[in-house]
Amino acid sequence: MPVLTLAKREAKARAERQCGSERDQAMPVEIAELVIKAGVQSAFEEAVAKALPLFEAARGCRSARLERSVDCPERYRLVVNWETIEDHMVHFRESPAFQEWRALAGPHFAEPPRVDHVEIALEGFGAG
Repeated sequence: MPVLTLAKREAKARAERQCGSERDQAMPVEIAELVIKAGVQSAFEEAVAKALPLFEAARGCRSARLERSVDCPERYRLVVNWETIEDHMVHFRESPAFQEWRALAGPHFAEPPRVDHVEIALEGFGAG
């Protein structure tokens, strides 16, 4: 069996981390709880659709989706997968793209968004 130098072991470990599945990398997921004004659901969803390219172009943004509550149609969840929290909190939040996102969606908010970053703690069934 060949002997690996420390540098080669570190390079191999780095390559394995980069090639691992998204699940193995524990990328943070931003969940923004959004409550919008009554009666503006269509306009809000149109605004988010216009803003999605801003997320797609953002450094470290892997995916984004908007979920609407079945029980309370004024409640939404914006779910965004980021490579790192820094990609969200620094590179996106401090960018002109974030200001444009808020200009599009913000007028529809009934209250300030509540944002949390989560990662998978336990994988159940049916996830892939």
